[in-house]
Amino acid sequence: MEPAVKILGYGKTRHVQPFLDFLGGRMATSDELKQNRRLPVVVAGSTKRIVPNTCQENQVPWYSVDSGYIGNADRKWKLWFRVTAGAWQDSGPIHERDSKRLQSIQFDQEPVVRGSRIMIVPPHPKVAATFDLGEVDDWITATISKIKQHTDRDVFIRNRPDSRNKRQFKHALQDNVNAVVVYNSNCGVESLVHGIPTVALGLCASTAMSQSIDSIDQLNSVDADKRQSWLKHLSYCQFTQAEMRNGTAWRILHE
Repeated sequence: MEPAVKILGYGKTRHVQPFLDFLGGRMATSDELKQNRRLPVVVAGSTKRIVPNTCQENQVPWYSVDSGYIGNADRKWKLWFRVTAGAWQDSGPIHERDSKRLQSIQFDQEPVVRGSRIMIVPPHPKVAATFDLGEVDDWITATISKIKQHTDRDVFIRNRPDSRNKRQFKHALQDNVNAVVVYNSNCGVESLVHGIPTVALGLCASTAMSQSIDSIDQLNSVDADKRQSWLKHLSYCQFTQAEMRNGTAWRILHE
């Protein structure tokens, strides 16, 4: 007899499969999700709005899997994947954690000297559609308008390179950058890692460290102690696929 299914998967199979392997689950159709009243759902791909919508309506838990917050920037292939319960990203609060997992993650934390310009990292069109932000160009125009209400600093746009091998965001930060404005891009995390203050306009991993756009002209320097606590917290919000497959991720998510 086929074993009972304990969880449903949706979206990018290669990302959700480790959870399905551990818990005894399978991929589901959109029709099955709409009828589901008891099984948790794990989804990969923030464009899959059907998952939070139907899960909230049917009162079942859901988990999202996507690129990890730290540790992937200098890799050709992703090693770390964030896993979040009931949200697309962990937006805080910061929970006190030990440094064991953070010490196991290899990533560049070299500080970048702050300059004078403000960088805007626009959301990807798929993200803009998911969060009902309208056209990306309109979002950019509105964001520049908000910034210009509070500063005369030079503002420039940093679009996402097509090739993953060219996404060396640290190099972009070295271009006389004083602060970075994102919607929910992981560039906000990378900015803070290198000591550049960030304004996050949407809920995301950098929200807990974000400052107000109203203070964009004179953002405080990144607090080193708070950043360390935040990074330790984030290290417990991301996992390797092996950790998803062996139950480590599930255990930590439910501690």
